[in-house]
Amino acid sequence: MLTKKQVILTVMVFTAALLLYCSAFAGTVQLPETGQRTSYRAGDDGELERGVAWPNPRFAVNGDCVTDNLTGLMWSRNANLAGYMYWNAALNYANNLTLCGYSDWRLPNRKELRSLIDYSNYGPALPTGHPFTNVQSNYYWSSTSYASDTSSAWIVSMWNGFVYNFIKDYYYVYVWPVRSGQVGGSFGNLDISPDSHDYGNVNVGASSPAMTFTASNTGTGNLEIYTITITGTDSSDFNIQNDYCTGAVLAPSGNCTIEAVFSPSSGGLKSANMSIPSNDPDMPVLDVPLLGTGIFDVAGCIDLDGSPLNNKKVILKQTGEVNQTTTTDSGGCYVFTDAVSGKAFTVQINGPVLSSPVPVINGCAELQGSAMTGRKVLLKQDNELNKSTKTDIEGCYNFSNAVPDKKFKLLIKGPVVP
Repeated sequence: MLTKKQVILTVMVFTAALLLYCSAFAGTVQLPETGQRTSYRAGDDGELERGVAWPNPRFAVNGDCVTDNLTGLMWSRNANLAGYMYWNAALNYANNLTLCGYSDWRLPNRKELRSLIDYSNYGPALPTGHPFTNVQSNYYWSSTSYASDTSSAWIVSMWNGFVYNFIKDYYYVYVWPVRSGQVGGSFGNLDISPDSHDYGNVNVGASSPAMTFTASNTGTGNLEIYTITITGTDSSDFNIQNDYCTGAVLAPSGNCTIEAVFSPSSGGLKSANMSIPSNDPDMPVLDVPLLGTGIFDVAGCIDLDGSPLNNKKVILKQTGEVNQTTTTDSGGCYVFTDAVSGKAFTVQINGPVLSSPVPVINGCAELQGSAMTGRKVLLKQDNELNKSTKTDIEGCYNFSNAVPDKKFKLLIKGPVVP
C-alpha cells in the first residue's frame, strides 16, 4: 500500500507530465467543420468533412439572445435590430446596445461573423434550423478594417458566405451585434499590399519593372503560405519573378515578398490574378488582381539631304480610331506608343515647302523596334501625281524627284498591329 507521501509525489509527477503534454499542443488550432455534407467529387470537403464537429444543439436560445455552442459567442436573435448604416454608425450602435441584460455588445470581427456560415446552405448561408429571425440575405459589417485601405472594412454576405470589403462611409450595410469573447484558438490572417496593381502601358515583347507585393500575417497564429500562381485569362502575360513567400510559415506580424512583372505577348488590355493560397481559415485563396496594357511603338525618322526634318507634324491614323498626333524632334524622329492592336495604320508626315534644287527626302520606319520592310510610301504634292516607293530591308525609303516650291506629305502604309 502506498504511503500518503508516495501518493502526493505520484500526483505531483502526473500533474507535471500533463502540463508538459498540454503545453506542447497549446498552439494547435482545431478548426470547425464548414457544414458541407454533399460531395461533388472524391476528396472534396463534402466527402472528408474535416474539422471539429458541431455540437448538437448548435444554438441555445435565451429570450432575445442566442448562444452559439460551437464558439461560445452570444448573438442578438433578431439579425436586423437596427437596419443598415455606415460602418462608424454600426460600431456606435453595437457598442451602446443593451440586450438580454448585457451592455457589452460590440460589432463582430471578420472571423466571428464568418463563424456563423454553413457552406451547405445559401439564402441565408446559416445552419439548417437556426433560431435567428430577420436574417437579411445581404452584407453585414465586421469590426475589422481592411489593412491595405483602412477607409474600408470587411463585410460578410449572409446570402452565400462571400467575404469582401466596402468603403466605411460610402455603403449602407446591416448590423449584427455580438458579445462574450472571440472564436476559440489562434489563426493566421493573410493581408497583401498592394492588393492590386495596374502596370500601365508596356511594349509588346518587353517587360515592366518588377512590382513588389508584401504578404503579412496580421493574425494571432502562424500563417502557412502554399504555392503562389498566376491565374486568369491572360495569365501567360504576367510572371512571378522572385517569390519569397511560397512555402513560408509566417509568425504573427511576420511578412514576406513576391515580385511580379508584366510581359505582354500581344497588344491590348490584359488581366490576371496572383493567387495566394494559405491556411487563413476565412480566406483560403487570396486573389490579387493584375492589369496591364500591351502597346506597340510606331516610330521613324526623316531628313532632307541629311538634315533632320524637325518640329513637323506627324499623324497616326487607324480606321475607327481618333487620330494621334506628335511632332518630329531635333533629330527628325517621331514615336507613337499606343497604336491599337488588330488594326492597320498609316503614318502621315507633313513636310515644308521644298527649296530648289530639290533635296532628297530620306526616311526610315519601324514597328516595335523592327524595320517595316516592303511597306508602300506615297509622296503627295498639290496638283502633282502621287509618287510611290517601298521601304527596303531596313525599313528605309527616299524620293529624289519631288517638285520644288511646294509643300509635301509623306504617307507610310503600315501593317496590321499584332
